[in-house]
Parts: sequence; C-alpha cells; structure tokens
Amino acid sequence: MTNAKWARRPVGYIAKYAAKAADWPPGTSGTGGARWFGAGGLSHALRLLARWAAAPQWLQLMGWERDTPLRRQGSRWHVGAWLLRSPWGVRDLTGGVLEFFWRGWNADSMELA
Repeated sequence: MTNAKWARRPVGYIAKYAAKAADWPPGTSGTGGARWFGAGGLSHALRLLARWAAAPQWLQLMGWERDTPLRRQGSRWHVGAWLLRSPWGVRDLTGGVLEFFWRGWNADSMELA
C-alpha cells in the first residue's frame, strides 16, 4: 500500500529520514528483515503469467490455462469464475508450532463466484 501526501516541511522530513540511516547497524540498509518485491510495468499477459508463477503448486497442477484470471480472495483463490479452497490445512499446536495437513477436497472446496 502507498500513502501519498503533500509534505509540509520537505527539507525537515528528508533531513530526519537521512538521520535515521546513521542509526542502522554497519552493512545493513535498515530494512529489519523486510521482504521487498516489485513487478511494475508488465503487460496484461505478463501480469497473468507472473500471478500463475507465484500461485501455489496445487493450483498450478489443476490444469487451468495460464491466461485464466487468478487472484487471492481471503483464504481462497478466485480462478476464472470459480472460488477454490486450498486442500491443505493448518493446525496450531502447543508452543507456537504449526502442523500442515492434507484435508483434501469436498463439496465445499469449489464454488461459483
């Protein structure tokens, strides 16, 4: 997400932002382990291909055409006219340990959107 606003005091803002870099540990950029990703400037066809490449493997292997529109909608995937639930589930075990399990498919796994 982005939040663009007019700067009231741009010189002061930039000076304060630059001063924060002095507090970062040597050899780091101060990102704190953040993950950075960008894919701007792609054509419509390349955006669809990039979404398919980033989709989970279970969804890629279902046989959909790569030019089928795909997007994430909450915990489900909206593929073409369908809304799909992942066949995988997660259990929260004691001590913050997560267990992934195969729950498979049932009548509620796929519905028309």
